[in-house]
Amino acid sequence: MELRNLKTFLSLSKHRNFTKTAQALGYAQSSISMHIQQLENELHVTLFERMGKHVFLTPDGERLLPYAEQIMELHNNAEHIYEHSGQTSLRIGICESLCIEYLPRIVRPFKQKHPDVEIYISLLAASDIAAVLSSYKIDLAFILDKPIDNLAVKTSFQQKEEIFLYCRPDHPLALKQQLSERDFIEVPLLLTGPTCPYRRQFMDILYGLRLKPKIALEADSIPAIKTSAVMGLGICLLPALSVRNEIEAGELVKLDYQFNSQIYTQLVYHKDKWITPQLKDFMDAAKENFMV
Repeated sequence: MELRNLKTFLSLSKHRNFTKTAQALGYAQSSISMHIQQLENELHVTLFERMGKHVFLTPDGERLLPYAEQIMELHNNAEHIYEHSGQTSLRIGICESLCIEYLPRIVRPFKQKHPDVEIYISLLAASDIAAVLSSYKIDLAFILDKPIDNLAVKTSFQQKEEIFLYCRPDHPLALKQQLSERDFIEVPLLLTGPTCPYRRQFMDILYGLRLKPKIALEADSIPAIKTSAVMGLGICLLPALSVRNEIEAGELVKLDYQFNSQIYTQLVYHKDKWITPQLKDFMDAAKENFMV
C-alpha cells in the first residue's frame, strides 16, 4: 500500500472533487484517478461513488478513513522524529467549561517556552473520546467525564471536580438547607446538553425517583447557562470551576444539595501517540497550572 495513494485518498475524501484534489496535490487529474484505482484494486473494494463533478466515500471508504489518517500521522511523526525544530503545531481538544477557565493559564507558560509552536483548539462535543483520539485530528484532549476505561486511551492526569446547583441569592431555594431532589420538581432547570456526563447523572437520579424535571433551558454554552441563572430564569447545574467569578461577584450562590457526581477533569491521549518534546512540555504545563 503506497503512501502516495493514501495521501491522495485522504485529499479526495476532503475535497470530494478530482480537479480540486489534483490542484491541491500538484498532480494531473488522470494521476489522481490512477492512485485511487490502484488503492481500490489492492483492497478489492470501491472507495468512492462518483456523482457528477463530486465524489463521496462509500461505506468501505469510510472504514478506511481512520486507518489512512493514522498511517499518515505515524509517517509524518517518523519523518520528523530527528528534527531539532520538532513539532510546529499542537491540536488540543477541550470541553468548553475547561477551556474558559483553565486553558489561557496553560497556554501562556507554554508559549513562553515555545513561541513558534501554533496551537489549534477544538471544542469537544463527541462522547466517544477514544474515536476522536484515534482519528489523529487532535493530539491531546481535556475532558470532564467519568474516568476513562479504554485500553486505547492513556490518562496523563485526572482530578475530581465538584458539581453543584446554583441560583441567584434571592431565589426561594437559596436559603433553604438540606435540599432534596423533590425540591427541584417545579423549579425551572438550566441544563447543559443531553450528552453532558454530569447532566446525565443528575437526570438519572431524578428519573430513578420517578420525578419529572422542569427544563427551562438546555444549551451547550456554559456562558449562556450562567447568564440565564444570573437573570433569574432558573437554577443551573455546573462545575464549580466554571462559576467562580459569579460566586465571587455575589451573582450566584451554591444550593445546599449534595451531588456526588464522580466527574473528573482528565488529560488524555491515544496510546500510540508519539509524545514529542513540545507535546510533553504542554502536558507538563497543564499539570503545573491546571492541577490546583
